[in-house]
Amino acid sequence: MLEINDEIINKIRGENISGKVRLGIPNDFELAFLPKVLRSFSKTYPNISVEVDCEISKVIQQRYQQHFYDIILVMENINPTDSRDSRDSRDSRDSRDYRVEQLEWVMAHDYKLELEDCIPLITYPQGCVYRSMTETLLLSKGLSYKIVYTSPSLLGLLSAVEAGLGVTVMAHSTVPSRMKSCNYSPILPPLGQVSIGLYYKKNELGAAAQRVLDFLRAGIANMEKNEI
Repeated sequence: MLEINDEIINKIRGENISGKVRLGIPNDFELAFLPKVLRSFSKTYPNISVEVDCEISKVIQQRYQQHFYDIILVMENINPTDSRDSRDSRDSRDSRDYRVEQLEWVMAHDYKLELEDCIPLITYPQGCVYRSMTETLLLSKGLSYKIVYTSPSLLGLLSAVEAGLGVTVMAHSTVPSRMKSCNYSPILPPLGQVSIGLYYKKNELGAAAQRVLDFLRAGIANMEKNEI
């Protein structure tokens, strides 16, 4: 009886599943989303190794097409002018594989932007979804801006924001609680939304990758603001 119980416990904990899973994930979620998920995952499946690569979504998508990853999490612009085919494709996806997030302007708590100021932007490099959406929005509104700080690192961007160099844009659930955020203000126009979605080749997922996918789905569903 004890042996049977041990076998059941081991199966529940996933100790009979092993393997390596390659995951590509955007920089923002490296700190705000992934650690909590992986901590829980490693306790349940100690014999599954997850190799994580953090980049901007455009680079992750390119590498995915080149078979660098088993699973990717990327951000995509939700544009009201998307074609019907594009919207239908999104709507047909498994609802567990994505969520929609509001973008927010993010700044230090004591930061003040004056009406006559040129908007100082702190951004990721070219190719970032946030940057593209933000620049397109400001240009469409005829608002002047300048890029004051660019970094491929989330921690680099947050350090610049905390130093009061300017404002940045982040998805709602990734905004550190120690910072001030808003969707719009008398100076800053309303931002759009992004889709945060998982991509994988269903027919090619092994047992280990399927377990990682299950945990990522749960993590996406329960994302909330974290302290970074």
